[in-house]
Amino acid sequence: MTLVFSLCHWSMEWRAGVQSHYQVSHAPFNHLLANQMNIVERRAAAALGALLTRYLQGYAAVQSAEQAELAELEALEERERRELEAGRLEAERSELVKSEATSLKLVRTQSARVAAEEARLAAEAEAASSATFAQFQEFLAF
Repeated sequence: MTLVFSLCHWSMEWRAGVQSHYQVSHAPFNHLLANQMNIVERRAAAALGALLTRYLQGYAAVQSAEQAELAELEALEERERRELEAGRLEAERSELVKSEATSLKLVRTQSARVAAEEARLAAEAEAASSATFAQFQEFLAF
């Protein structure tokens, strides 16, 4: 864009300089000079248009490439996020399995304690019942 601006600026300076020189020095050639300057300006405008078109096409290609790269980076980030999420879920599941195994072990241990306590209480009750029955039989034997 700087080149285009420089060319336009140069063209305006050139035209002003040429016009002032020829208008002062060669007044009879003003009409011919104006036609020649118009031809030169049209050619310069066509060249500038072609240059600007090429510049804009290059700019569009760069923008397209940047957008494609950005889309690729976003897809990569999304894939990494999914992998991290899957890893986190796997770790949570593993921790849950460990926690369930520990809970099951604690429940079994507690159940075994309760069963042992019930067996002890049943044995004590049986012993007390047997002792009471024996005392009752002794009482009846009197």
